[in-house]
Amino acid sequence: MVITYTTVDPLTHDCADWARHKQRELRGKSALSVRILYVSPKPPYQRLGAYKLPGGLWFSPPFENVWTHHYAVIAGQEVFDECYGNGLSLPAYKLLFREHDLLQFTVLNSVKREHYG
Repeated sequence: MVITYTTVDPLTHDCADWARHKQRELRGKSALSVRILYVSPKPPYQRLGAYKLPGGLWFSPPFENVWTHHYAVIAGQEVFDECYGNGLSLPAYKLLFREHDLLQFTVLNSVKREHYG
């Protein structure tokens, strides 16, 4: 099997901004708990690594653009981010990260203050 990578960032929005907007949107439509999912590397690791895009292409940022965290939204048992706006189960979402075993997936009430844009 051939694995194809791209260094072109497919996201059009800052993930923290996108997650804050999506959280507000879903809270207005759902009785489910709608929280933020914060993805970060477990110490001593410093990068998230590659992320599988819809269609099977893997996004891997250039080394100089260290990808240190990512925000998504979790509503009930479904996770949403800009690439997967229709939602995936949490186990399926974790598998989108090639090095998922080296990452922490933390549920928060809101985006961390230091990541407000």
